[in-house]
Amino acid sequence: MTVNEIICSNIAELRKKQGLSQEELAGMLDITFQAVSKWENQLSCPDIALIPKIAEIFQVSIDFLFGKEERNTIEKQSAEWPNDNNLYAVIFQGHRILKKEELTDELSEIQLKYDGEMQGMTIKSYFSITVQENIYDSTIQSGTHITCADITDSKIESGTHITCADITDSEIECRAHMTCADITNSQIESGAHITCTDISYCDSVSAQTFINAASVFQDEKDEG
Repeated sequence: MTVNEIICSNIAELRKKQGLSQEELAGMLDITFQAVSKWENQLSCPDIALIPKIAEIFQVSIDFLFGKEERNTIEKQSAEWPNDNNLYAVIFQGHRILKKEELTDELSEIQLKYDGEMQGMTIKSYFSITVQENIYDSTIQSGTHITCADITDSKIESGTHITCADITDSEIECRAHMTCADITNSQIESGAHITCTDISYCDSVSAQTFINAASVFQDEKDEG
């Protein structure tokens, strides 16, 4: 294959893998979709000035586009991050995704902040997550701690601790301690202690060390 054929073939493969249409890629590059179609049919080749932008869009090196290096570490590691609508928060060192155990104390201080109410989202983050308002109907995994207002109808997993207001109709797994207000109709598991106001109508609430609650109320179906 010629260099032009390699470039065009790589662009077509990367576009399809990323789930972009020819029109969407063309819009990112401020060109017509017919131009992209011609590249992929190897009728023409991208202008050299577009190559850096194409490499940036697909998160590959320019050398990769020219066929001078094998599929890089990003593509190999991205297998653990499916091509879906979920939000993933990771950190790169060069072209390599750092593993959780490689994060230094300084890097672990990075925070994912969400301004507003979080509803109907799935987030997986190596770092701490701060939601300024409520979490509703969402699935959240954090490598460290989670801070938010109310948690409702959600599934939450925290690598360290959770600080929030009320928890309702949710499943919570916290590997360290939890501090919250009322817990209602939920399933809670803490790797350390739980400090809250009231616990009511919950299937199960367990803590590795202790539970500090002002009151605990279960209806008849949960007794015993």
